[in-house]
Amino acid sequence: MKPVELESRLLSSIETEEDLLLCQREGVTAETFVDALDDRVDYGEVFGYIEQHARDNRGALPTAKDLKALFGFVGSGKGDLKTYVKLARRREIGRRAVAYLTLKMTKFDQDDPVDTIAEIAAEFVKLKADTGAIISFLDADALERLDEFDRAKATVKESGIIGIPTGLSTFDKQNLGFKPGELVVVVGGTGVGKSWLLLYMAAVAHKEGYKIFLVSPELSIKSQAKRFDPLRAHLDGVMLSNQDIITGKGKRTTYKDWLEELAKTRRFPGTDRSDTGKLLTFDDVWRFAMEHKPDVLVVDGLHLLSGGAGSNSKKGWEVLKEGIDMLKALAEQEKIVILVAHQPTREASAKGATIPPSLSQIAYGFSVAESADRVISLSYDGDSEIHRLYRVTKLREGKKIPSVRRLYFNVDNGEIHEVPYEDPEAFGTTNEFRG
Repeated sequence: MKPVELESRLLSSIETEEDLLLCQREGVTAETFVDALDDRVDYGEVFGYIEQHARDNRGALPTAKDLKALFGFVGSGKGDLKTYVKLARRREIGRRAVAYLTLKMTKFDQDDPVDTIAEIAAEFVKLKADTGAIISFLDADALERLDEFDRAKATVKESGIIGIPTGLSTFDKQNLGFKPGELVVVVGGTGVGKSWLLLYMAAVAHKEGYKIFLVSPELSIKSQAKRFDPLRAHLDGVMLSNQDIITGKGKRTTYKDWLEELAKTRRFPGTDRSDTGKLLTFDDVWRFAMEHKPDVLVVDGLHLLSGGAGSNSKKGWEVLKEGIDMLKALAEQEKIVILVAHQPTREASAKGATIPPSLSQIAYGFSVAESADRVISLSYDGDSEIHRLYRVTKLREGKKIPSVRRLYFNVDNGEIHEVPYEDPEAFGTTNEFRG
């Protein structure tokens, strides 16, 4: 369909106030229309008049006679408005992207090309986000939920779990793995093992055939890979030691055989800041997700990401709030799971703290908790160096998990799993945030 025909059909299909509202929700404006018929009809002007008429007349739209008399526009009859809107907006986003690229081309010779690429990436993130709000009806669309129910029932019957296995029996025994669109935050003090837990979850997903992408603002990808080896190998019954890998000890043949088997897959790319030395930004994370299309995106250090261009004047909580909201939107739009590590407050992260942080003890508090679907807080176990304690302080879906859980945490050998634990009343744990 030619652009001029598409725009004509789109306008012709706006017959009611509800049709106009659909266009507005999806981001259609006068700028969406760029073609004219016989150089006489300005489609953008026609759409602008329809909007203004509706505002001035309590939702009533102008008649076909009005549009013909004022603009020379003759409609072709109502068609599939949703499809026309989708195609028109797609073309508009493409035009804006090309126009912006053309504008920036000269800067590659004048400025640092890396900075120019970062500016372009940030602008494209905005274009991606500027695609209109998705509106669903809780009543009219009710039968869609029955389809979801049937799919969930079939999935549990076939594989025993909905979504991606977490590796934590607390969730997996509920048949509820990580679901596409979820943002999961692991909170804990420095050195408690947040990175190891995230990497373990990634290893579980990798074993099940999912694609992962790792953003590592602090550790190098090489260091992360040496941690991944014992975690992933243990899931296949191969015993490796992170310490032996680092120091060159252990059986070389065992390690070699494992690496050769692992190298047959190509499902776990990642990046760090070693190539530029600059802070990674939330815009960078979005760009990596768009480029690599993972099932699971792992961000090992939410607090280590920068807001990027234009954020210097903003306070830390503002940058983090915008960033965490962006990650949640990314998870939902791209139907992926995003796992992130984050810090608690100084009080909760005191060295050797043996109580998993509460929601109120998360750095910048509810800026993070409001967007997250699950918050898992991690602490040391006062009775054992080889164990960790965790609790689920927020769970948006699933049964409430009020008690503290205990993990066997021999990360050197790649062994992480839950063990029985009696929760002392002193913890006073509750599922604090289910909103």
